[in-house]
Amino acid sequence: SRLLPQSNTRQLAMVANALARMLVRDEVLLANLSRELRIKFAKCNTFQASLIANAYARLMVVERTLFGQLLPAYAAKHGSKFRVKDLALVLNAYAKTQLRSTAVFEALSERCREQAEHMDCQALSVIATAHAKVLISDEPLFRALAWRLRTCSRTCTFQAVAGLANAYAKFGFTSVARSPEA
Repeated sequence: SRLLPQSNTRQLAMVANALARMLVRDEVLLANLSRELRIKFAKCNTFQASLIANAYARLMVVERTLFGQLLPAYAAKHGSKFRVKDLALVLNAYAKTQLRSTAVFEALSERCREQAEHMDCQALSVIATAHAKVLISDEPLFRALAWRLRTCSRTCTFQAVAGLANAYAKFGFTSVARSPEA
């Protein structure tokens, strides 16, 4: 039988997020939730999709259909709609689960560059660190992040700076920050 067949994607995202916040890893509940998501995931908005990915990653549940099929297809179709927080949550979810989906990272790369001017230091760090953890080098993106860092560096926390430094060092990026268009 299905878990709450009348539930919508918003409700499913809220359940997944609540489980993650409470650190409740109920295998039966998660299996039922995953079954519902397979049916309804295409109806998610970008916030719901990113919240679901983040919740599964926080619970360390590597749901192959979600991370291997649903999210890559969703990112390819709706990548231009992702906001900064959505981008950070999805990319960080892949990093946390140590799944290397070049399809997702490539689909969201252009949007990350477009949204870089709206990112705070924490978002810059999360996105750079996610790329570094799964070893996806994207020099144009890292250039855009470095360009943005010039204007928001005074608000950076030590943790964000450490994450950025580690990510840039991992790929050996040492050039001076230039405009992403350069």
